[in-house]
Amino acid sequence: ADVVNVTIPAFAHEEFIELATPHLDGKIVLFFPLNFADVKLRRHLEEKGIEKNVVIGGGETMPYACRRMERPAYIFVRWTFPKTRVSAYPTKEQGRVAEILERYPIGVEIVPSNLEVSMGYENPVGHIPMMILNAASIERTRGHWEIFYDTLVGGPEREGRPQRSQEKMKESIRKEQSEICRKLGFEFEAKPFQGKLPSLAIPPSMETYWHMTDTMNYRYLTEDIPYGLVTWSSMGDLVGVPTPTMKACIQIASVLLDTDFWTEGMTVDKLGFGGCTSEDVVNYFI
Repeated sequence: ADVVNVTIPAFAHEEFIELATPHLDGKIVLFFPLNFADVKLRRHLEEKGIEKNVVIGGGETMPYACRRMERPAYIFVRWTFPKTRVSAYPTKEQGRVAEILERYPIGVEIVPSNLEVSMGYENPVGHIPMMILNAASIERTRGHWEIFYDTLVGGPEREGRPQRSQEKMKESIRKEQSEICRKLGFEFEAKPFQGKLPSLAIPPSMETYWHMTDTMNYRYLTEDIPYGLVTWSSMGDLVGVPTPTMKACIQIASVLLDTDFWTEGMTVDKLGFGGCTSEDVVNYFI
């Protein structure tokens, strides 16, 4: 294949890169989500002294909101995102990547650099507040916590209005995220999903999509904290942007899960940007 689409979580990127590197010469590798996988792959090639002609890019998230159902080989696609922000490195190859993506059944928006894609990752903004602020309900309902109607769209009892406390935390994280992006030279204003939501009448075969975890040890924290907020907050430290809300969420999640996410997470130092200026970071993606 000329194009390799990698649709795995960030915690699996290193293993994929280690296994796939010998086979990537002349390929276009697209990660969904990107989440700095391009940096990891480039650093790996540099450290191993491997020369490969490879184009590396990807999107800010998976273009589909979906879940694997109990029925074998069956997936429920809840929605497709109207547009997925995508970029590639080297940037001179973006036109070729854009032509390839025209054949994909998704909406895409090409942005100037992979840095903008990775810093525009939206999942931590939505997932983390709903987990932290609903911890007691998650544990009490024992797997019957209905994530979207209990938090995002408010459920029938709130006439579609989401939790006010959750929205306030999300907006605070968005504000910090956007300010970091400005310091890196580009504007990013995260916007909540505006698509059409399905009816409250969910077929029984699809209930497992709505009923979520009964434990806080779930990927909305175990992935989005170490590979989302930790990365952004450490980037904020690098460019001089305070991130008190991100840091508070990281600390609370560390306590709830008995894990030092600052130690385990993907910091800018681990990405190879320790001691760099904001200009150094931006230039790396050009």
